[in-house]
Amino acid sequence: MKDFFKNIQRNTILTFAGFVLLGILLIIFPDIIANVAGYIIGAVLIGFGVTKIISYFRPDGVRTGVFGMVIGIISSLVGIYIISRPDVVANFFVSVFGVIILINGAVKTRNAMNLKRAGISNWWSALIPGVISLLLGIIFVISPDIAHDIMMRLLGGVLIFEGISDLWTILAFSAQRKKNEKRKNEIEGEYTIIDSEDVD
Repeated sequence: MKDFFKNIQRNTILTFAGFVLLGILLIIFPDIIANVAGYIIGAVLIGFGVTKIISYFRPDGVRTGVFGMVIGIISSLVGIYIISRPDVVANFFVSVFGVIILINGAVKTRNAMNLKRAGISNWWSALIPGVISLLLGIIFVISPDIAHDIMMRLLGGVLIFEGISDLWTILAFSAQRKKNEKRKNEIEGEYTIIDSEDVD
């Protein structure tokens, strides 16, 4: 159980660091991050498309079919378009992170409910960030066409919030867990004293 909890702590710290770093970059360089994302996506699509096209013309028998070649051509054309207009992926970029934030919020809300069922008194400290994450995720998913710079900076702030809230949740749970263990040890110690007195 302790190893499992340590793994959760380590993963949470890594998530915190990743979200906060990416959030800071989005706040400082919103256009650059959006364009870089567009270039990367475009390059991946072109690479995939070119591979399919080349595979169609390979003479060694290991080749794709006509459908694969068509997919390769379409993929390459879409990749070229995205690289020439990287801003077109900004809405997609925002929506994808909106989905991630939405899922993260749902997970945190579920964890808060689990903490409540487990009898953890400060379960609400995990519920509040979870609900906020859910609301923010919904906004990002349904309204990605708001001004990109504003959305990217807001997204950066949300990612920083996500990282901090994850860290806060695990710290709050850790503190409550230690408190419960301390109380359990105190009760066991009292039973041990009583048993010793009975033996005497």
